[in-house]
Amino acid sequence: MKKANFSKMFNEIYAKNGKELEMLHKQALTRKIINTIGSIIMIIGGFWCIYWLSNTQIIHFSIYILVLGIFLMNLIHQHRLKNDYIVRYKELAIKTLINGIDDSYQYIPNGSGVNISEYRASRFDNGQIDEYYTEDSIIGNINENTNFMMSQIKTIAIVETIDSEGRRTTERSCTFLGLYGIINLPVTIGEDILISNNSKFLKFNDARVEMESEEFEKFFDVFSLNRQKAMEILTPNVIEELIKIRNSIKGNMQFRITENRIYFRISCGDIFEPPSYKSGVDFNVLYRYFNMIELPKTIYEALIDNILMISNDKDSLKNREMDKMSDEKRKEAEENLKKNEESGWFSTT
Repeated sequence: MKKANFSKMFNEIYAKNGKELEMLHKQALTRKIINTIGSIIMIIGGFWCIYWLSNTQIIHFSIYILVLGIFLMNLIHQHRLKNDYIVRYKELAIKTLINGIDDSYQYIPNGSGVNISEYRASRFDNGQIDEYYTEDSIIGNINENTNFMMSQIKTIAIVETIDSEGRRTTERSCTFLGLYGIINLPVTIGEDILISNNSKFLKFNDARVEMESEEFEKFFDVFSLNRQKAMEILTPNVIEELIKIRNSIKGNMQFRITENRIYFRISCGDIFEPPSYKSGVDFNVLYRYFNMIELPKTIYEALIDNILMISNDKDSLKNREMDKMSDEKRKEAEENLKKNEESGWFSTT
């Protein structure tokens, strides 16, 4: 069903915008190939000039400088072409996917997204962050009581060292690049449950909860001080859904259920970028992005029933049951519920 819905969106994107995206892709790819060949020529030419300069052939060096200038101008033009392609790709492909899933979602390709304090709140990353960047943000409502925000996040740590001779060196390293999101729930649970990447170093952590699924434990480790509550939330059907999520998107994943939030993070590199060597409208690439856009809703649907059960919030449980019904059945259930409440048979207090 999910793939069928995506197929309709894909066909729409291809029919309306396929020609333009393919043209932009070919232009960017052609320029990239030319520049790759140019780079090889420039390297060979550099060695050639060094040889001739040693024989006082200055004219060869002048020719090399001229060619180098042309090559650098070509690189700048390639960069502009690539940026134009990315901007149009997000406008014509990604935005169409988002609107197809839910046209009330707000998409912000550049600029503000999840801020660093909200990123730190998940406690996924307690390490050094010297530079923090965010883009490709999506904000929306899953239902009237639940909203989410997610963004591409890039964090960088900068380390300065001074050697014995006083020489200073600076090293910049990317500590995370991928998708990060927050789902605000209608209820609060008094537990902290972390579902993290499988790690050999944490196997003997006292808070680790051993799960019954061997396949699940290939990818994840679960940590909680309340083993019973963790098991009540991570039932076999939920575990199966989390494995499906992991397989549909790929990349190391982390989830944290705490207070009234679900945090999630996926190490998947740049998101919503057009492929460099594949077609400008590639089915598999866009299907992966489709699954990313659907991720907050997919995570919510996988976990919410069990979260509501342990929260013991009767109003939220009742609303959840209504949400899962068809419009006709929901109307009938609301009428029956109203009659039962009036007769005193059922009370939400």
